[in-house]
Amino acid sequence: MFKVGLTGGIGSGKSSAVRYFQSLGIKVLDADQIARQIVQAGQPALQQIKQEFGESALDESGALNRSWMREQIFTEPESKDRLEAITHPLIRQRIIQAMAEPHVTDYLIVDIPLLIEKAYQSLFDAVLVVDCLPEQQIKRVQQRDGSDIALIKGIMKAQASRGERQQSATHVLDNSDTLVHLHQQIDRLHQAFLKLAGSAVR
Repeated sequence: MFKVGLTGGIGSGKSSAVRYFQSLGIKVLDADQIARQIVQAGQPALQQIKQEFGESALDESGALNRSWMREQIFTEPESKDRLEAITHPLIRQRIIQAMAEPHVTDYLIVDIPLLIEKAYQSLFDAVLVVDCLPEQQIKRVQQRDGSDIALIKGIMKAQASRGERQQSATHVLDNSDTLVHLHQQIDRLHQAFLKLAGSAVR
């Protein structure tokens, strides 16, 4: 199975790209969904998180207490690294397992926001980056959820830079124009991936 890792900064328009690939019949795995699953009640990661952070890290249902953890990370930034040291190896393992399962699709896309930051490139035959100007990222996130500019810039600073993403990409989608323009690029890329997928199975 030909595998494509898809990524992009906050507000770059990854979701728009994912929806269009799905409309073309392509299976897309969501790393964020996997990340949410591993911190649900009863999952092995929760015991490790409890040991690391204490009872307060879990809510009444036994799942991750997200509001408490956000506050913890805000007051003690190193808590983020401690949490990710537990969760990210499990997320990576689940992604690999999910990719190995049989899928009815011409090729497989995995949407991973932190693909570059967590060095997932080697898992994929192609790395697709959704790209736009930084000022467009800020404007889109503000329009989407009304976030403060300083918060958006802080998130962008914590992510891989635009240059780092482009350098790691085998393919780039320019999402600085209209949705029609994005879809036209995806149509061309879809045909290219179909050819590459066909070559991969020969």
